[in-house]
Amino acid sequence: MTVSAVSDAVITEAPEASRLTVTYCIEPAYINTLIATAHNTPYPLSSEIIPKPNPKTRYWTNTDLASIAYGYSTEETPLHILTFYNAIANKGKMMKPYLVEGPSVLNSAICSKDVADTLTRALKAVTEDGTAKRLKGAKCSVAGKTGTSFGTYANGKYQDEFGRRKYQGTFVGFFPAEEPKYSIICMVYSKPTSKSFQGGGIPARAIRTVIDTIYDIDPCFQETIRRKGK
Repeated sequence: MTVSAVSDAVITEAPEASRLTVTYCIEPAYINTLIATAHNTPYPLSSEIIPKPNPKTRYWTNTDLASIAYGYSTEETPLHILTFYNAIANKGKMMKPYLVEGPSVLNSAICSKDVADTLTRALKAVTEDGTAKRLKGAKCSVAGKTGTSFGTYANGKYQDEFGRRKYQGTFVGFFPAEEPKYSIICMVYSKPTSKSFQGGGIPARAIRTVIDTIYDIDPCFQETIRRKGK
């Protein structure tokens, strides 16, 4: 998606101006697609969670397009993130989360089946050889991604007077990876600490506990358990 947006831009026609102008030439299709998709989520966000190049509100650089691609420069709730991952598990079909009412389709294809399958393989590799290896021994295969970010203090800084940081660690994914039945997200906020804190730590361990428990009690896994017991 990023490559496509870049290839469609007419960068040569941009004047010899600021980096803001160059960035805007590179990204409009990409940004507009993200915004359109974000506002077609279960609970459309009123604020602009995906910023647009605007010299009055934010200084943009040539690295912003890349940083948005891996989750920086945007603000999303855990429910919105989970909705996107659930769409990947569902071969590109985005469903509306619900508690009581029946399921409904929000977007029949946020991506092609081939793209969803490719992403699933990459996300499964994260739990087998990547930052979420704590899930490698779970009772069924898992596909997902860790995330780690710094929290800020009241003064806007990332460290207190003792050099301690606050972290936000996340794991989001779905299982079983080959035939997904559940999608799941866990977000943990740390206390001020001098130690390392990552999404592949406490969040991944919590997810594994949930997965192993569901595997033992959900009837849909019983046939698999019987086959393994033979």
